[in-house]
Amino acid sequence: MKITNIAAAVLALGIASSAPSASAATFDDGLLTSAQITTSRDYSSLIAAPFSDTYLFSIGANQSASFSINGASLPTVTYNFNPSHTQEVVTTTRLDIGNLSAKLYKVGTTPALATFNSPTNSLSEVVNGLAGGSYEIVVAGTTTGTTQSIKYSLPGNTVLATGASKPSGGQYTFALNDGVPPVPEPESYALMLSGLAMVGFIARRRKSRN
Repeated sequence: MKITNIAAAVLALGIASSAPSASAATFDDGLLTSAQITTSRDYSSLIAAPFSDTYLFSIGANQSASFSINGASLPTVTYNFNPSHTQEVVTTTRLDIGNLSAKLYKVGTTPALATFNSPTNSLSEVVNGLAGGSYEIVVAGTTTGTTQSIKYSLPGNTVLATGASKPSGGQYTFALNDGVPPVPEPESYALMLSGLAMVGFIARRRKSRN
């Protein structure tokens, strides 16, 4: 149940395989305090496949712990123009995750003390009244990103063809702290960056018409 660094490294090699495979890593967050600990995980190269990460921490008696998981959902946009600048192909990759679960264990014991599930790309929970000691949270999910290309005619920006949506990878941010639910800043940043990406996309298309 507990994943060692060596096992994590071996499992991570599965990302390079063409077939979907699980990936895993282990992080030691040390003594849990009121200071929020945030870890970002990039599974952009893990295409439509499961992942499982373990977060270790220790805590004082009767202490509460809270955690949140937020999929990044950041679009990355690429542009391709033909030499005559009469057509434009825009490819958008959305990195995302889904089917989230989180299991809380007392280190060295089974079964799980608590299990949390969410079909979406976010999960946030508070666990109260923990006894002092060492714990681990095992976060699992599936990369659910998508990639799609759209061909436009210029300068009218008429859609000529829309490519099929294909599976892609994912990203998420894990936040852990003492008692108070973490502020979902990573999700807010994701929304802001998504808006900036779309503004840049519109500006570029307008420039191409001039």
